[in-house]
Amino acid sequence: MKVDARPNRRTALATLIAGGLGPLLPRSSFATGIDIDRYAAPVEITADDIAWFRECRSVWVASESGAPAVVPGKFTQEEFYRQLSQAREALGRLERTLCAFFVHGRFDSNRYTLTPPVRLQEAFVGAPTLVDFNVSPDHLRLFQHTNWRQSTIDSKRPYGNYTFYMAEMAEILGIPVPEGKDDRGRDIAMLPAETEARLKDMHHDMLFVLQAYLQHADLNPGRYVIPFDGWASWTLPRCRPVTSDQMHAYVRAMAQIKAQKFSKDTDKIVPIFRANALLFGDPNLR
Repeated sequence: MKVDARPNRRTALATLIAGGLGPLLPRSSFATGIDIDRYAAPVEITADDIAWFRECRSVWVASESGAPAVVPGKFTQEEFYRQLSQAREALGRLERTLCAFFVHGRFDSNRYTLTPPVRLQEAFVGAPTLVDFNVSPDHLRLFQHTNWRQSTIDSKRPYGNYTFYMAEMAEILGIPVPEGKDDRGRDIAMLPAETEARLKDMHHDMLFVLQAYLQHADLNPGRYVIPFDGWASWTLPRCRPVTSDQMHAYVRAMAQIKAQKFSKDTDKIVPIFRANALLFGDPNLR
C-alpha cells in the first residue's frame, strides 16, 4: 500500500474523542497545555485509588483509525464522553492515577487473565472474547510508544507522528518500510499487504494490552511525582516507567521554567516540551 508516511508533528488537542473530554479540563491547560502548577508536588496514590483504577475499562474509540481509551468503571462510554458533571471528579482521579502508573508503575510482557474481559459492545467490530491474553515483547514495545490525548490513545496518530500508523508501527518494531515516490515526487511508504494486515491486527490488540495494563500493572500506594501539567503535555506521558535521573532532570528543568519570567504564557510551550523530553526522551527506545 502506498501512503505518505512523512511525520506531521502538529496535533490538535481539541479533537480528543471528537471534542468529548476537552471541556472537562481546566481552561488554561486545554488552551495551551502549560498549567504547570497542577501537579508540581508529589501526588498521593492510595490503595483505594489503585483499586478504583483496577475497575477502569479499556474501550475502543471508533473515530479515525480507531484506538483504545480508558473509561472509569461506573460510567458507560456515552456517559463519560457526554461530560456529565459527575465525570469531572473521575477524570481528575484518572489523570493522577494513570500518570503515576505510566511513569512509576511496572508492566512486563506476560500472559494475563482479563477479569473481567473487554466488553464486546465496547470493542472494535469483530473483536474476540478473550479471557487470557499474551502481551508479547512487541505488544509492549508498541504500547510504550502509544500517543495519548488525556484518557485515550490518539485515534488519528496512535503512535505519535504518522496518520499511516502502520508505517510507524513497522519502524518501532524494526520492520523495513520500503520507500518510493508518488506521481508528484513525494516520499511514500509501501508496505506489503500481508505486513499491513498483521500490523493492523496488532493495533487492535492494544485494546487487550490496555485492559491487561489496567488490571495488572504494578504500583504500590505512595507519593509520586507526575508530569507537572498532568496529561496536558499533548503527546506525553508515554506508558513506560522513567528513571530517577530522568525524573530529577525533569524536576530541575520545570523549576527553572517556574522561576523564569516570560513575556506571554505561550512562550513556555517550547521549554516545557524540552523538559518533557528529559523525562520521556530515550533514543534507544526505538
